Amino acid sequence: MKEISKARTAKYFIMFLAVMLVLTFVSRMMYAGRMARVSVASIKTQALMHTVNASGVLEPVKKTAIFAPDGLRVAEVCVNTGDTIAEGDTVLRLDTGFINEKIADLDTEISYDLRSAGDTYNNSKSVPVFTEAGLRVSEVRVKVGDPVESGQVLICLDTWHLENYLMDLQNQINNNICQRDSYVETEDKHNVQAMNNTIDEQQRKYERYYNIMASGGLICSRSSGIVTDIIESGAVTDDSAVALVSDDTQLSYSVVEKNSALKNSGHFQKMKAA
Repeated sequence: MKEISKARTAKYFIMFLAVMLVLTFVSRMMYAGRMARVSVASIKTQALMHTVNASGVLEPVKKTAIFAPDGLRVAEVCVNTGDTIAEGDTVLRLDTGFINEKIADLDTEISYDLRSAGDTYNNSKSVPVFTEAGLRVSEVRVKVGDPVESGQVLICLDTWHLENYLMDLQNQINNNICQRDSYVETEDKHNVQAMNNTIDEQQRKYERYYNIMASGGLICSRSSGIVTDIIESGAVTDDSAVALVSDDTQLSYSVVEKNSALKNSGHFQKMKAA
């Protein structure tokens, strides 16, 4: 019996050792699987490459601009982008036929401006002529470019329109007087003062318009000189001047500019003809 018991104990012990061996193997395999793997490579000498991707435009360090007068037509471009050129090389050719038409148009415009005097004069030294706002012009007796004397009639206002304007203004004054009297009865001093100020302003305005009516609605020049600008017939006046009169007339910038453009165009015309 003792021999059987020893054999069984040895058997169980061997089995225990086998299980422990298996468990130890499995444990080591799991531990090894979680560990970082290290690879070894041989060292080589080489250049490090660093690339940057970006978009942009290449520009030259120095540029030389070539100009031509505005409004001319290009007939031919003689170079391409990237071409090498030297001083004096032809870059482009202008349409000489179009230049001739431009010169003719500028001649016509300048001649018209000088005849009509519409935008011919520089108004920086002109004397303005004013009247009240909201009045209708019935007749303009002079035109731009006309010489006038001090006191000469420039504009006639619509007296019928002016008379109706005065009637409306008088009705407004009467209504405001009634409103003020109602404030007086209620002893509303603040509104009474405000209405008095409004009525005084309206009465002063009425007197100004009445004086225009008394003069027959005529607007006269305050100085002698040349009419450089004037309102049109049928227009309604505002706070700006209805006429400008100058005794020191000069050509306006627009006419001077057209003369300059004419000279430039003629210069290019001569260059191409040569």
